[in-house]
Amino acid sequence: MKQFAILLALLALPAVVGCTSSSDAKSASASKKKKKSSKKPKVTADPHGKGYKPPQNVWGPMMREGYLDDLKSSDPIKREAACNGLFNQRSGAREALPELKKLLKSEKNEKVRAAARRAIKAIEEG
Repeated sequence: MKQFAILLALLALPAVVGCTSSSDAKSASASKKKKKSSKKPKVTADPHGKGYKPPQNVWGPMMREGYLDDLKSSDPIKREAACNGLFNQRSGAREALPELKKLLKSEKNEKVRAAARRAIKAIEEG
């Protein structure tokens, strides 16, 4: 513990003493003056410029495939997590509806059935 305190004190020492020379202080004040005199950028309606397209969700399809695999797992925790993941994807997971309905009919675990019911409702509502 003492070694850690000493190391911490040594690392903080340059900040306490102030390691800037007078030439560094002069250049810092000169750069502040330059910043004040610079023109402000022009504000436009589209901050990203012309032709900006928002990024696509590339993880959705890959995650959906993993969720479909997990619906068939022997582990009820994985099946429940897959149902919750498909619930979060809503209308993007329409292809999972047949598997979810099949799971709802055959599942013995109440938590998994409730998660599947919730996911089916969310996907159908969109």
